[in-house]
Amino acid sequence: MKNIFYILTIAFILNLTSLKAQYNIFGQLNPKGDYAQVLLYKTQGAFQYYKASTEIDSLGMFGFRLPENFETGSYRLVYNTQKNLFVNIIYNQEDVSFTCDPEDVTNTIYFFDSKENSKFFDYIKQINVKYIELDSIQNLCYQDYSNEKLVRKYISKNAEINAFQNYFEQETKGMLVNNFIKAYKKTNPELPLKSKLDYYLYLRKNFLNNIDFQNETLRNSSFIIDRLNEYVFDLNEAIAKKANNPLDTLMIDMALDKIDASKFKDEVIYSLTSSAYDPYSSQYDLLLDYLYSKYYVSLPETIKNQDFTKMVESKLNVIVGKKAPNIKLDNGSLYDIKSDKIMVVFWSTTCSHCLKEIPEVYEFLKDDKTIEVILVAIEDEYSDWEHVIPSYPNWTHLRANGKWENEYAKAYNVKSTPAYFVLDKDKIIIAKPDDVKALKLELVK
Repeated sequence: MKNIFYILTIAFILNLTSLKAQYNIFGQLNPKGDYAQVLLYKTQGAFQYYKASTEIDSLGMFGFRLPENFETGSYRLVYNTQKNLFVNIIYNQEDVSFTCDPEDVTNTIYFFDSKENSKFFDYIKQINVKYIELDSIQNLCYQDYSNEKLVRKYISKNAEINAFQNYFEQETKGMLVNNFIKAYKKTNPELPLKSKLDYYLYLRKNFLNNIDFQNETLRNSSFIIDRLNEYVFDLNEAIAKKANNPLDTLMIDMALDKIDASKFKDEVIYSLTSSAYDPYSSQYDLLLDYLYSKYYVSLPETIKNQDFTKMVESKLNVIVGKKAPNIKLDNGSLYDIKSDKIMVVFWSTTCSHCLKEIPEVYEFLKDDKTIEVILVAIEDEYSDWEHVIPSYPNWTHLRANGKWENEYAKAYNVKSTPAYFVLDKDKIIIAKPDDVKALKLELVK
């Protein structure tokens, strides 16, 4: 109770205190961990804008004293930028004070003040449990669809969820949080479906049903972009894995078609493109290429970021389906090699992951005469490369000094090692496995 007393009574003074303060935001991270500072951002459209910062004290507490004219809406309290750890709150001219475990905000947060936030997090905690319970019944139905008892149980739970949803919508009428509660509602099938794939395809059609994309409160929060990320990436990936299909680019169209032509839509396109871009993985390259070529290139220059654009273009030059850049070798070049399958591997003798993985790959391929392997070592000027490569006879070796600044590392957009590129006989990139397991699966196709 001592810490609660502190949260409710200690005033924190920031650079905003020269203005008359009307309301406060107080918080406590419990346990404190090694977090030192909290940054306060206002969410506006698909972006967030810095407002203030404050230190976290030895008890994990922090606070912001707000000026009288502080804008209502959605805010984000970021306490770890590298791991992207934060608490989203709603400010609507009331004090906001809370405590939470910084590693598990959703399940541990508790508000002492703020009816808006208390209602929303109470709703989220309870509705998510109910959704999990419904999904559990649905999973049982996959195994025994003809079980009438399970079907009745599903119908009953679905009715309970609808009643719970209606209750919270009525309880929050006239509040900002009402917009989020209505939009969070999940459209469940009236009856259980026969297979997991049927369920995923149902979600593909209905996942975004209850979001009013014209609602300014939702637009000026992280809600819409968070849900679009779930839809375009997470649900898309789940469907692709279940159906054994590539990612579905049409889900991008289905999502963006719900938003009218506006600055907000431009910001959403930029945000989704940023989410699809991963310098260390090829997981969403198909979506990145589609977003970039169909939507991003047409954005106003005021929305684009030149550095980001260059990074995306550099990556898209070497995604699956593109012709690999040529590499000059001691006896000719990559383009001179006559083989149905070629593997280009970027590595370094100072990379611990490489020294573990390359021997494993060599052992896997040493008796395979159908795959040509080029091992490109991006090295510093001084290394023991010459003493290491005899361990991999029958492979073609190239020392490429300059590490990440080497021309081939740049041409192939290599951001980490080892990096694997599998090519066909025409030097078209057919796979970019992220690890040895994925590489082995690709090579035995």
